[in-house]
Parts: sequence; C-alpha cells; structure tokens
Amino acid sequence: MPMAVFESAPPREALELVDHFRATLWASSTTSNADVFVALHVIDGDREVSYCTYEPGSVAPLTWRCLKVSRRATDPERSTKERPWHTHRREDT
Repeated sequence: MPMAVFESAPPREALELVDHFRATLWASSTTSNADVFVALHVIDGDREVSYCTYEPGSVAPLTWRCLKVSRRATDPERSTKERPWHTHRREDT
C-alpha cells in the first residue's frame, strides 16, 4: 500500500494541542477513487507516546481520520474553517 510520512522537528517551546485537528492535503492520481488516512502521532525520542483506548495495552495515535476521495464534497452551510462537514451524498461525487 503506498504511503507518505511527514515528520517535523520537535517544537522549541511547550506545545498545547486543543480542539479539532485539520489536515489539508492536495493530491493527484490516475485512479478513479482512493481512501485517504491521516493520523497524528506524538513521538518522544525513539518511542511513540500511546494514548488511552478501550483496548488495554493498545497504542493509538493522538488522532486519526479516513475519507474516501469521492466523498470529499462539503456542505458550505454546516462547514466551518476548523471542521468541514462532508455530505457523503451520492449526487455530490
């Protein structure tokens, strides 16, 4: 499965992450559809910081989302800059 990983240098100052996370991705493809997965992982040195899930002992990213490219249309009345509202209607594909 093709994958791209983007990493950043550690922040120079304390960082507080609150509210909803948003990723903007520009891509082109020769396929008619695709599934896009985005996850935010926190790394401390060489180890991933794990977050509580319902399954004991599991390692989960800070947050993650997936979206079928053909279902990316948004509802302009319900969407905000911080949180897009995807319609998922067949006629919007």
